[in-house]
Amino acid sequence: MAVNPLKGADVADIEKHHWPDPSDPGRRAGVYDQVKHWHDNTDYFVATTSVVSGLMLDIGPYLRGFDDFFMDLYINPEFAHKLIGKMTDLLIEYYVSFLEPIGEYVGWVEFSSDHGMQDRPLVKPDLYREFFKEPYRRLFNEVRKVAPNAKIWMHCCGSVRELIPDFIDMGVDVLNSLQPKAAGMDSFELKKEFGNEIVFHGGLDIQQGGITASKQEAVDEAKRRIDAFAPGGGYIFAPSNHFMQDVPLENFYAIYETAQEYGKYR
Repeated sequence: MAVNPLKGADVADIEKHHWPDPSDPGRRAGVYDQVKHWHDNTDYFVATTSVVSGLMLDIGPYLRGFDDFFMDLYINPEFAHKLIGKMTDLLIEYYVSFLEPIGEYVGWVEFSSDHGMQDRPLVKPDLYREFFKEPYRRLFNEVRKVAPNAKIWMHCCGSVRELIPDFIDMGVDVLNSLQPKAAGMDSFELKKEFGNEIVFHGGLDIQQGGITASKQEAVDEAKRRIDAFAPGGGYIFAPSNHFMQDVPLENFYAIYETAQEYGKYR
């Protein structure tokens, strides 16, 4: 962003800010007819992608500026709580207005919110619980009211092992991306510790793994993640983020074929 619109703002400025209208009907034009058609005429599993890009922990730094947003958690908690609360209210209205007409047909609702760096969470767990946990829980709870059959799916990059118990408590059903080379994110350990409480989605190493090298190394990496996460169920095989252009096409096909052949539950 070229400008952080709430940089230097005080609490009173939060309500004065020109916020977008989350209930604008143009945001969901045509969605009901398309989803109803899929439901009535196909065997598709309907999942919504993120209705907005990011949640409170992602949008806040863009509004406030990264330095100020994270410093607010320590030196300006009143402002931090007010801003996070305002974003939560808007996101709830955004998701609810989008999902209300189609909620009965939706199988999962996707949220994207990066909480981790390569070596640690973006914020200390105690600060996360103080400022973010309840707002996220409130958002997920409101979504469940209008999409009662949907699972809560959350994309979250980085080292977030310390926060996974909180994700489970907040109501996350499916966790993505399981970045295996981030600190504390060993696939086998995650499965052992949390595999009975949450579904894992992702895990294939695209950061430092062999999927960009030989075809055999790509196959080995796919088998490694299946071996780690699949036992007992509760795993959806996928890369830990988007495949990049440095993945040879033959490796991509080899990974897919390996998942089809090796990934069958026995």
